[in-house]
Amino acid sequence: MSDPLGPLDYVSDEGDLTINFVPMRTPAWSILDLTPLWMPAALRGANRIVPGAAGVIVNPKRKTETRHELVLVMTGGVDISGVAYPNRWHGLYTNMEYLKANVLDPPTGVGIVSRTAELTLPDASTLTAEIQVEDFQPVNKVNAIHVYTMGIVIPMGEFS
Repeated sequence: MSDPLGPLDYVSDEGDLTINFVPMRTPAWSILDLTPLWMPAALRGANRIVPGAAGVIVNPKRKTETRHELVLVMTGGVDISGVAYPNRWHGLYTNMEYLKANVLDPPTGVGIVSRTAELTLPDASTLTAEIQVEDFQPVNKVNAIHVYTMGIVIPMGEFS
């Protein structure tokens, strides 16, 4: 049985994700499922009903912002590199502060409203997108592993 305070094991067969150059699959935290990020963009636009006539006037659809809710797990046992913390609560706080400063908090600076994310696919090719982190909420705690949801918005709809 693995040490519940040790590094997280994650499967990287489905690829990897970085946000603002911060890896989102590390020994300290990991997004569990990246496959929702492979999905096409949401579409906007509606067909128009013509009163008194059968059918509709077909209007074009356009890609629009897409929202995803990702599940992230975090431990306080180790840091981003896998080095053990002497106190798991201090470690959890330190890991959370690092994510807050570099990923979760809105970016600062004039005109900066999003962060760059890079999605590495299973074949090692990469896609990029500007994203906004919209929400980060605790869901559960299992032993020393804390589970969160992280809501992201892709303003252009999808990684490309």
